[in-house]
Amino acid sequence: MTRSRADISTHETGLEQGSADSRPYIWVTRPQPQADVHAAALAEHGLRPLLSPVLSIRKLPVPKTPPLVPEAVTGLIFTSLNGVLHFPEPWIAAFARHPVFASGTATLEAAKRAGFTDVHGSTGAGSRGMLDSVRTTIPAEKSAHAPALLYVAGATRTPFLEAALAPNYELTLVETYQAELAAQLTPLAIEAFAANQVAAVTLFSSRSAGHAAKLLQDSFGTRADDVLGSLLAVCISPSVATKARQSGFTRIAISNIETADSMAKKLVEQLKIGAIQTNLL
Repeated sequence: MTRSRADISTHETGLEQGSADSRPYIWVTRPQPQADVHAAALAEHGLRPLLSPVLSIRKLPVPKTPPLVPEAVTGLIFTSLNGVLHFPEPWIAAFARHPVFASGTATLEAAKRAGFTDVHGSTGAGSRGMLDSVRTTIPAEKSAHAPALLYVAGATRTPFLEAALAPNYELTLVETYQAELAAQLTPLAIEAFAANQVAAVTLFSSRSAGHAAKLLQDSFGTRADDVLGSLLAVCISPSVATKARQSGFTRIAISNIETADSMAKKLVEQLKIGAIQTNLL
């Protein structure tokens, strides 16, 4: 009988201290609650997840009413899954029929589940893909006034998209969450790395890739380069892979599509054949 991910316990994933499981660990860097979901998905694929999130997500307070009336808004931008997850539920009905621009497959699917009916994915990788999607769907040059966009994001973000849109669009920022950096690896993660029991890591964002490398450097000092070089870093997108390489990871694999399930399949493919096919960036 097939069980749901919620039915898979921590004991069954081999995460408990003192487990006799001899399989190498797969480091899960995602913040909670996505970390538990991703760990369960890896376990379903026969992999052994090791939870040590490099970020934590803190919900930020937002006003009871939107900063702009829906009639004044041309579209909404979500640059991350957490932006959708922390978008105020009372606001959704007001904007459900507005064009929504979502970065990445997970964000796009979450926006649809939340109740938005006109959701557009990026036309290319990263922020440049988002920029092209907005410009194509809502061309500023065809409007008498600068189109008003509600930009939903975290308190810490890269400035590219805002800077690129600002000259032709009226952006109203709504910060719904704060991604905070983990101070250190978990004790079990440090123990597993010290014993050379970690085979791979999954990286879902450029910020996670950079901070994952820093946590290894903080924990292992001069040995960190060896640890980074030994790990297979499975990245959700080419832009994340570029950051991972810049941060010291050398064995890089990129998910075929930008979903957690595709990343799990990429891990199985790479670890099963026993040969790392490094993507050229």
